[in-house]
Amino acid sequence: MKNKHQARATTVNKDITIYIPWLLMVASILLYGWTAKFNFGLDDSYITVPLSKVDNTFKGFLSLLYKWYDGSDYRPITMMSFWIERQIFGEIKPGTSHLINVLIFGLLLTRIFKYLQILRPFSDTKKGLLFSTMVCIFFLVHTNHVSVVANIKSRDSLLSMLFGVIATIQFMLAWDKKQYYRFALFVLFMLMGLWSKLDAYSFLFLPILSILFFREFEQKKMILLAIIYLSLFGIITHLRVQIMKLPEQNEYLTVLTDPGENPLAAHDTLMNRLSMACISLFYYVKFCILPVGYYFFFGYNMVPLRPLFHPINIGIIVAALAILAACIYMFKKNRLYLFAYLYFGLAIAYALNLFNVVAGIVADRYNFIPSLAFCIALAALLMDLLKLTDIKGIFNKYLLVIIIIYCGFTISRTGDWKDTFTLYLSDIPHLENSYNANRILSAAYVNMGLELEYTQPAVAEEHFKKADEYADRAHNVYQNAGATWAIKGITQLHWQDNRKALEYFKKSESVDSTFLSSINYIGLAYRNMGMMDSAYYYFHKVMLKENFYNYSADNLINWYIDMKQPEKLDSLIQYYNTRFPDDMWLKKRIEELKQNGYLSGK
Repeated sequence: MKNKHQARATTVNKDITIYIPWLLMVASILLYGWTAKFNFGLDDSYITVPLSKVDNTFKGFLSLLYKWYDGSDYRPITMMSFWIERQIFGEIKPGTSHLINVLIFGLLLTRIFKYLQILRPFSDTKKGLLFSTMVCIFFLVHTNHVSVVANIKSRDSLLSMLFGVIATIQFMLAWDKKQYYRFALFVLFMLMGLWSKLDAYSFLFLPILSILFFREFEQKKMILLAIIYLSLFGIITHLRVQIMKLPEQNEYLTVLTDPGENPLAAHDTLMNRLSMACISLFYYVKFCILPVGYYFFFGYNMVPLRPLFHPINIGIIVAALAILAACIYMFKKNRLYLFAYLYFGLAIAYALNLFNVVAGIVADRYNFIPSLAFCIALAALLMDLLKLTDIKGIFNKYLLVIIIIYCGFTISRTGDWKDTFTLYLSDIPHLENSYNANRILSAAYVNMGLELEYTQPAVAEEHFKKADEYADRAHNVYQNAGATWAIKGITQLHWQDNRKALEYFKKSESVDSTFLSSINYIGLAYRNMGMMDSAYYYFHKVMLKENFYNYSADNLINWYIDMKQPEKLDSLIQYYNTRFPDDMWLKKRIEELKQNGYLSGK
């Protein structure tokens, strides 16, 4: 009789296991599906602008393998996903892109569930099913994840984690079932994860950590595991570098030079990095625990740089060591605590300002993958405290309260991401000490003002005033950056004070000679003042440094038109065609020039 009851229970568990992934997908749509009504948002131009220069041909698709992402990283899988989306739907529509992100998130949850089932941290399958379900529910409702799911650009994080989890599953199945062909799939999916975003690196370590913690084997097998793992690690690293054809440097180890992004840029010492790593770790743990305090940009001086042995840093170090000691003490009873602790540390290491200086100092989106470790630890802790042993534990009243609280904050935070301005205006009251947050909002207002300058002048005027106001707020935090001086110059151009504008643009150039936009605007100010030789000098100076056809190159075209020099304009276009042969914007501009009679039709 006992065996029959056990068999019946096992069958019920298997039936439930089949349905849970589908329920997770549906729950993802219910929680985030309304983002399909949202517009483009923060940093989406990193996708839309480069993609607008890529042809809708197979050649254009393949060209993405050789393009940098935002000039500094390599994420061809992410860009290819948007190319395919444009091919299917005709264009990149914000609603469609948001919905695709939600579906990817739902798929990710099903793969996390699969991984946790394979992990088998409990010998009792009923307890294991409860654990896997709890972790996925926490990951679903956690407010930390809004900035990834509700942000079109953050599809890179969704894809990197999705492929990373799939790679981990393949490795563990290969090891458990001796299906060695799966090691090749591990390599494939790891490369796809790394080519979506480099934060997938943590999944190089998750499979080995999972096996060491939750599989029993003898010394010979450990040697075999080490040989297999190190071989695959070497293959993945080699293939990534060879296919990318990168110079011998790691783009993520490039030090930021703008202190407005991170104070370490101007004070980069080992002691300062250790200090900032401590406070960064505190923020990432805080992001996991509290469903509040997520902002679109932190940056200077939201997280002040303190001495290494500041009392706050000492407290953080003591707390981290105490938690580690507790995890080690609990190891025999429940290995999940130490497992989660180690994986969280490995996954967040890149964003701690220790190995590289991070843009913005901290950001909740950097915590997307590491938060899986937190969800694992939280599920294990609640199961121990509440004595939960089977799937019915999902309906425990304390557990339901936690889920409802996170859901409420998640829905509220998701609404902030409706469009760029709803996000900025929601967060900016909390970002008085952030230079970059105020600078970003100032730039958003000035860009909107420029768009409406001729169609809705009264509205544009208000935007320019706001741009000037937030530029001043940014200066109250930090003055030694070129961007905000340039914004103030643009507002003066609008108000037709060309000399004042020129003063601001030259101030921008003096504090940041690499900020090409301000140099281009110096040329515009000179052109408005009738000083055409000076205008030409600055347009030409910027054009020589631009990596793609941009406003300065177009301003040089306009300069030749104004100066009525058609022969030199023809020569300039030939030069542009040689320098930017595949640029779609240039092709459209050339067609316009031909239609208006400025170029021959040859």
